[in-house]
Amino acid sequence: MQPLTTPVKPEFPTEETLGVRLATIDELTGLLSRRAFLEQSDALLKLCQRQNQNATFVMPDLDKFKAINDQHGHGGGDLVLREFAIFMPGTSLEAALTLLEKLRSMAENHITHYHGDTIRTSVSMGVSDTRADSIASISSLSRVSDEALYRAKSAGGNKVVPAITSL
Repeated sequence: MQPLTTPVKPEFPTEETLGVRLATIDELTGLLSRRAFLEQSDALLKLCQRQNQNATFVMPDLDKFKAINDQHGHGGGDLVLREFAIFMPGTSLEAALTLLEKLRSMAENHITHYHGDTIRTSVSMGVSDTRADSIASISSLSRVSDEALYRAKSAGGNKVVPAITSL
């Protein structure tokens, strides 16, 4: 009779798999590195364009992050640091704005505790989108989202601001 389970041999990361992980994953956040994010987003954007689908790119930024670091140190800042950029393939601007407004509200109402201190955060987001027939690139979406983010910050922060035009 065969055993129902077989012993599992522990697998330790090889130099190659560890190197790939270090090159693609940000150690602090566990999210994709900027380079890996842009590469995967570019591939997804091309897929959206082939399938005639919209896509949305979001550039978020924590409001007053420097003040958090100054008041609570880098350890406190590291606890609240989670956002970089978001690519939403197959998502219209309207659907993205609805979701992002919920995320903004959640961030505003979230409290982080660090060494007995309470850290409150808010987030600003710049959002750009592509029409299904667009030939936009990830770099152009990023640039336009960054411009919208700047407008959100200039208006006092804690806002989701769409780009002025679709790409």
